[in-house]
Amino acid sequence: MRHVISTAFAVIAAGFAGCSSSTEERPSDLSAENAREIDLKQDVTRQIAHRLELAYSAFEQRKFDRCIRRCNELLLIDPHYSVARELREDSEKTRHKGEYFSVLAKKVEQWRKLTVDGDQSVIPWPQSVRFPSREEWVEISKQITASANAEGKDD
Repeated sequence: MRHVISTAFAVIAAGFAGCSSSTEERPSDLSAENAREIDLKQDVTRQIAHRLELAYSAFEQRKFDRCIRRCNELLLIDPHYSVARELREDSEKTRHKGEYFSVLAKKVEQWRKLTVDGDQSVIPWPQSVRFPSREEWVEISKQITASANAEGKDD
């Protein structure tokens, strides 16, 4: 029994020794890639949280067109993000029928409690967000900036 165990350890050790040069580089490459991925997700989450806060404020101020524009910016990041889709739909409804406001304002307030805008940003239902790749994020950021600049000229 001892011989079998010592032979197994010898085989395992030989396997590790034979591939040590390639595995030493791999973890650092993977950790650098993981760090870049985490940084990207944090950046996207910060932008989503910031845009959500702007949308919530616009809704509360009954500036529904502005809220809809903020939601459209959020939907550039992820076209399927349920919070942005729902908030946009609610703003469109409320824009035409003011009596919806009191009911929908409660839902928006609940979402606001789930959102933290800042260094450690938190957004409602983050598991449903499809985070863009770094290349997609560069393009989306340009579109959001252009949209915000165009709105500034319109106001």
